[in-house]
Amino acid sequence: MEAGKVVALHRKPGPGALEPVSELQALGGRGFVGDRCFGQARRQALLVAVDQLTHFGYEPGDLREQITVDFPGLQDLPAGTRLAVGAIELEIEGDCAPCHGMAKRLGEDPEAFVAKVARKRGMLARVLNDGVLRVGDEVRRLA
Repeated sequence: MEAGKVVALHRKPGPGALEPVSELQALGGRGFVGDRCFGQARRQALLVAVDQLTHFGYEPGDLREQITVDFPGLQDLPAGTRLAVGAIELEIEGDCAPCHGMAKRLGEDPEAFVAKVARKRGMLARVLNDGVLRVGDEVRRLA
């Protein structure tokens, strides 16, 4: 089984806002308490691998992810893959496409950013169960 760890967590309390946190409270089928994506049926969580951030010179949170992981191969996981992340389980929905708004937040040319980060911005997932996720928690591929 593939394994890694959580290196950073962020909550998005509102449009454009992002705050680093040491833990996230997850509710199955809902997402993370206090996050603007909470309650959505899809796109409840965004995971980004630290190797992708490093490759582009970004820091955790720069791509607006809630969960930054040291988990090589994250970007290649197919939809339906389940991950145990600390006390919670996530199901990968698919790739998170970069957008022009993200480029503007980073002060980059929108077209160049989208081309550069395509298929490398992270993976969207849904939360399957209740639990608390903490920095340092193990990440394991389940299925």
